[in-house]
Amino acid sequence: RFNRFSLTLGMGYNYPYHNPWITDVYFYFPYPFLMAVPGHDVRVAELDDEERDLNMEMLQSMAQVKLTAVHYRGASQALVAMPSLRDREHEAQAFMARILAERGYAVDEVATDEAAICDHPGFSPISQHASTAPSIVATHQPRQVKGRSLILNGHIDVVPVGAQRLWTRPPFEPWIDGDKLYGRGAGDMKAGIVACCMAFEALRNLGLEPAAPIYLQSVIEEECTGNGALAALLRDPRDLLL
Repeated sequence: RFNRFSLTLGMGYNYPYHNPWITDVYFYFPYPFLMAVPGHDVRVAELDDEERDLNMEMLQSMAQVKLTAVHYRGASQALVAMPSLRDREHEAQAFMARILAERGYAVDEVATDEAAICDHPGFSPISQHASTAPSIVATHQPRQVKGRSLILNGHIDVVPVGAQRLWTRPPFEPWIDGDKLYGRGAGDMKAGIVACCMAFEALRNLGLEPAAPIYLQSVIEEECTGNGALAALLRDPRDLLL
């Protein structure tokens, strides 16, 4: 059968393998599997209009997901270029807030308020070196809540770069080698935050949405205290009960 996920030029439906008279598929065109062309009555045997339309819909969806991936790869590179060391996360967090707001999410900046989190078991003492950057929380609210909520949490801060002479390239100069992105924070965990955004947008592009609230959190201070994530979680305790 035709494999919609490989889309190898529409070749499938056991054709031409069952026909001994056909020895080459060089002139075998994919369009009959995808659309009806006015003025050309070309059809695929045993392929009804509904399934043909579904082939085209799947191809369009795959193309949209691919475009989304290309866009977010650029976002990953842009984030890696921002040196979001402790108390220097402001630029990267502003970037995250902007791209999330542009996609229609309700975006909140959450300050690390010591008075609000100090009594929680997860609290770590705040030093004079604590970050003043906010954590970012973007919220998706479904049209009708039917399921349980989900938090997608990732941190924007990175560890110090150490001796730069030990780096092959400058740590905040992202580069791609094959299918890998390199640079300080690329794997830990800016690409992870971007992947959360991309996965949710891919669902949206397919016309789907989760049936419960989704919270995308880009937090600070994961590399030291964890207080950024704690502040984001406790910004509204009701969220934890959904």
